[in-house]
Amino acid sequence: MSADAGKVPPENRQNSAIVPQSRIYRVGSVTVDPSRASVDRGGESVVLRRKTLQVLLVLLERSGGFVSREDLIAEVWDGRAVSDDVLTRCVAELRNAFGDDPKDPKVVKTFPKLGYGLVAPVEIVAPRVVPAPVEPAVTGALSPATQRRWPWMAAVALCVVVAGFFLSRLTRTPPGVVWEEDAWWKLDDGSGTAVRDSSGKGLGGAVAGGAVWVSGKPRGGLRFNGLDSIATGRTGSSLPSGSAPRTISGWIQVAVPLVFAGNIFEYGSDFHGRTVKHFGLGIGPDGRMRFGSSAAGAEMEGTGRWDDGSWHLVTATYEGPPAHTARIFVDGQLDKAQNLTATPDTDTRFPWRIGQAGFGGAAFRGTIADVRVYGRALDEAQVNALYRCSADLKDAGVYYYLPVAQPPGHYGLVLEQRGPGDLSTPFRNGLNDYAGIQLARSDGSCGIAGLRGADVGQDLRISVDVLAPAAGPDRNTVAGPYFRSRKAGAGDGLIGGKSAGYWVQLHSTGMVKVKLLNPQAVIAFSVPPAGFDPAIFHHLDVEARGEILQVWLDGQAVSFDSGGRQLERVPIPPAWNGPAIRGENQGAAGVAFGAEEYRLIGGERARNLQVTPLPPPQ
Repeated sequence: MSADAGKVPPENRQNSAIVPQSRIYRVGSVTVDPSRASVDRGGESVVLRRKTLQVLLVLLERSGGFVSREDLIAEVWDGRAVSDDVLTRCVAELRNAFGDDPKDPKVVKTFPKLGYGLVAPVEIVAPRVVPAPVEPAVTGALSPATQRRWPWMAAVALCVVVAGFFLSRLTRTPPGVVWEEDAWWKLDDGSGTAVRDSSGKGLGGAVAGGAVWVSGKPRGGLRFNGLDSIATGRTGSSLPSGSAPRTISGWIQVAVPLVFAGNIFEYGSDFHGRTVKHFGLGIGPDGRMRFGSSAAGAEMEGTGRWDDGSWHLVTATYEGPPAHTARIFVDGQLDKAQNLTATPDTDTRFPWRIGQAGFGGAAFRGTIADVRVYGRALDEAQVNALYRCSADLKDAGVYYYLPVAQPPGHYGLVLEQRGPGDLSTPFRNGLNDYAGIQLARSDGSCGIAGLRGADVGQDLRISVDVLAPAAGPDRNTVAGPYFRSRKAGAGDGLIGGKSAGYWVQLHSTGMVKVKLLNPQAVIAFSVPPAGFDPAIFHHLDVEARGEILQVWLDGQAVSFDSGGRQLERVPIPPAWNGPAIRGENQGAAGVAFGAEEYRLIGGERARNLQVTPLPPPQ
């Protein structure tokens, strides 16, 4: 028997009026209590190992469908390399606990070559709630005020239970992942014939032909004449070869009028008596972007035209086999995505080329700057952050936005156009999942490893207008600022790899909740004001100073229930729980969106975000 067998997984607890233990599920005729890691069947109780329980929770979340083996491993084992036998063992233990026959499954079904799924009906019975007062309890009957508060206390319990599992999945970063450029030609050398590689991989090159260094705003670069100009150098082993995943990115300013197709970046073998194994990014004669390997039949064409004489950041990603999904982004926004119909095969023994193809054709006419290559496909949040940083876009005061809190494949954040009266860039949740932004500042280079949240500080005031729509009874959303978090990279979870900080949520009922993010718990909540309208924007002011938090809703101080006490000043520690991590700040902040009922709503919005650092209390 495993050392973990029979043990109840440890549970984080936080003093508050209530501490939810778990939801209780009924799967077919069997009861599942995650807080006890137990499956109760006909009077018999089986305690699950931690990993087996986590597999079950993922299957419960997606009941009625299937979850691939890859997704289960990514969710439960954080993408670490584990053998198929490890997952198979967990599934076998689940079937044994449910009394399920794998040859005639009624609960856990194997979908051949796809994954696993729950086929039994799943329903939520109820949350289990226990009291946990902040101070020693006072004996005696409940006061009328406390009796009136109890429905809201139960509602808060349900909110925490629903959000807890999903937020725990949103606050992880893949272990051991180092994001860095595999090649980076800034093309800001300004003079001479040498081209530096700023990635440190030693892939510098030289300028030939009629290429000319240019300077100016918004950026300088290398101007190509569309005839014989080129920058080229040795490829080496650091660039992705064969059909490996990759990203190619570069700023371009196409000379008007567009005369012919132009190569932005390409590497691999050419047409000179060799089997053509090249891969690149360029612009077609119609002004649309092209990405891939035309010789291999593995190329895609974008949809928009970008030959308007303006500067644009073009970023293209290729995910590799088996789907061969490729995407073209322009100025941080998706232009087109498709699966390549053939497999590219890139030969890295031959030079890289900027401004011209290997056979001497496709000569680019215009200016190119800041060309980068990555040995992985950047996700949409990272592409967007790369654009906003390198374009020096200020979204709120001195800060720009990093999209965060998107589960893989669910990029929900939409940045809107800033209007004349807007104090910051407005943004909204375009899907029905958790989403949000983190405030960031550039370190000057905009290297991918440096695209992380700014240290705004422990003491600050955040003001923002938020919209948290409702979609019917018990189908509510939340929106509001979070702070005192660890910095996260673009596309990371709400607060990066380690839970931290506080989240002040405006509920679509008008309730304001203060949530601690590690351990997850509601530490204070308010009674909704009469006549609250979830269909309009409401103004939130949040001020954290020292060990005190205060919140104002539409200009009125919010009175909270915290541990059965009514107060306008919520006690909070000046730093988040847990030891400091070298290189991580404790003052990241932003705005996050969420839904209280299965993440099925979306539509939250925020505008007029202002952040003011405050001096610490004397």
